[in-house]
Amino acid sequence: GLETAERRFSWLDRMLHKYEEKYASVFPELWRVPCSLCEHFCHVTRQHLVEILSTSHHTVDPELMVRVLRKSIDYENKLARKYPVDDLPAKRDVQPDAVDYTSGAVGFGLKYPDVLGKAAKSQKQSAADAAADNAQFAPRFRGIISECFDAYLSSWVQHEERQLLEVLAATGSSTDKITTQYDESHEDEDEGGSGCLYASAPSLFAAMKMSMNKCSGFSTHNTLFDVFKVFQKVMAQYVDKLSKRLPDRITAPLDASTVKAVCCVIGTAEYCDETMPVFAEQLLRVISSEFEDRVTFSQEQELLGNLMHRANQVLVQSVNCSLDESFMKMNRTNWEKFAQEVGDHSAYVGEISEQLSKHFAPVAASLSKIHYRFFCDKFVQTFVKRYIEEIYKCKKISEQGAQQLLLDTTLIKTTLLETPVVAGNGGKMQTAYSNYVLREMGRAETMLKVLSSPDVVDASSVIAMLGDDRPAAEISRLLALRATADGEHNLFAGNEDDRYGSSNMTAIGSTMKNFGDSLNQTGLKASEDLKKNFMDMKKNVHKLGFSGVNLPSFGGRKAGSSSGAPQ
Repeated sequence: GLETAERRFSWLDRMLHKYEEKYASVFPELWRVPCSLCEHFCHVTRQHLVEILSTSHHTVDPELMVRVLRKSIDYENKLARKYPVDDLPAKRDVQPDAVDYTSGAVGFGLKYPDVLGKAAKSQKQSAADAAADNAQFAPRFRGIISECFDAYLSSWVQHEERQLLEVLAATGSSTDKITTQYDESHEDEDEGGSGCLYASAPSLFAAMKMSMNKCSGFSTHNTLFDVFKVFQKVMAQYVDKLSKRLPDRITAPLDASTVKAVCCVIGTAEYCDETMPVFAEQLLRVISSEFEDRVTFSQEQELLGNLMHRANQVLVQSVNCSLDESFMKMNRTNWEKFAQEVGDHSAYVGEISEQLSKHFAPVAASLSKIHYRFFCDKFVQTFVKRYIEEIYKCKKISEQGAQQLLLDTTLIKTTLLETPVVAGNGGKMQTAYSNYVLREMGRAETMLKVLSSPDVVDASSVIAMLGDDRPAAEISRLLALRATADGEHNLFAGNEDDRYGSSNMTAIGSTMKNFGDSLNQTGLKASEDLKKNFMDMKKNVHKLGFSGVNLPSFGGRKAGSSSGAPQ
């Protein structure tokens, strides 16, 4: 069986030793008897191993099979060093006192002297011919036995896959320890920092590296590539396992332990994403060149990127949920009839500042600096969008109410700039973050300035203040917040495709003015005709003899005049 295969090599060593003691002086060295014995032994051993593996490779212990394989490779290398091709005995110098037998057969008058004569060539010529023959038929010891294992190593690959999956299964969410690792890959201290991750990630990569080293010791072709595909499968399952540690739906703020677990998912995904390219480079150094283009973890890295994005969204939603109560207080305030003196911020502003400080601190403590900044960027984008929507939910805002909201917005803007720095123990935020907060919160301030203006504000003025990139529907929606009785802004609503509706309104006004002038001219002409008819009728009355009848005078009015004086 395969269990006794290793004993065959010990037996050959004993036989070679026995040959050296008893038979080395009997056979000429030129015949290379020990080398021939070893070659024959290897062929016989290979045949026996093929017979064993073909019938029992599904049931044989994979570790035993690999052990025999490695022993075979070691012994092949030993024989290749002991009997190198370029060190043939036939190349040695010919002894000067060698006996010449070329004329012996002819002298005895044998029947076939020519044949015997050809066989008895000079020793120099015989040595040259032998050297050529040996060079042509020299045994190839490397791979002479071990190559027969290639067709049966799939069972060992499956065995390694089971072992890696067992390592993966042992890393449950409750038993997986959390460790802290300092990221030294970034030269800038502001880009590095410490972050937490699960200890299962380094353990899994260590087990994969052990399998790679073990396989590269006996195969650098198909078997090693099959092991690489196992690595891809294991990493995909590990990403799926990390994904299941994230909450599916966020309806309330997460507690501190859950926040740390989510941060560990981000840190672990970051560790795997940075380690896999290094691991692939190590694999490329040992695998055959024909597989170089196929050794990549690009799909697994894409899965890790999606996982980090989802985990970051979970943290953003958690902090966002903590602000629900504060925004409800903001919406419950009657801003239409707000009459308090503007001097201090509203109560909900203090609650927002308190909640942000409370929930930013554990995130900053568990994430690396680069991922903490990414979290801050995503959160402020979500917050600004929500804050503007909360302003619209206030329905109607008076002039004084808009002034109070303007003060609150300025304080919230300061909170957004300071809270990430304080939570991160003084670590500076990137300029892009500050610019975004100033720009987007500045637009919210501009909206409130429009609402707090005591003058009548038309659409063209709003466009000039907010910018030409704002759609007409947004301008109309903003003007609808003004707590005023006049609805001149409604003329601008309803045409979402026209960003510059003021030009259309000017055209409409001009048309209406021309129409009014035409009516005034028509009225003047009608008044003159009526006056002429009345004078004619008065003359006819006097002609008929009704001199005592006094008709009232016709009082014509000039267009646009309030006077009733007769003409």
